[in-house]
Amino acid sequence: MNKKRTAAVVAATALVLGSLLATTAPAAADPGFCGVRHAYLPPPQGGGDLVYVVRNQCVTTYNFEVFLPSAGKSTGTCQPVVGGGYGYYASYVADPDWQVRLC
Repeated sequence: MNKKRTAAVVAATALVLGSLLATTAPAAADPGFCGVRHAYLPPPQGGGDLVYVVRNQCVTTYNFEVFLPSAGKSTGTCQPVVGGGYGYYASYVADPDWQVRLC
């Protein structure tokens, strides 16, 4: 095999291995994957705000907010949630399609 062909084979092998390693990396390292919906609690019987509970399933602390698509806005609170911990977000808007976002 000549040197150019050998270099091309080595480069192609490195590219394939690199893409395989990138796809098999743990998803927990992705901060977008860390914040997950945990609970949606109705207001207390006397009235008040609903509570959206976010769980950080990673070991690193990240800042999350709750976005309410039906209102087109967030709860207005961006707070750090420690790894393995929970964040609590209050809102008067009830939205079963709520989302967790990094902020």
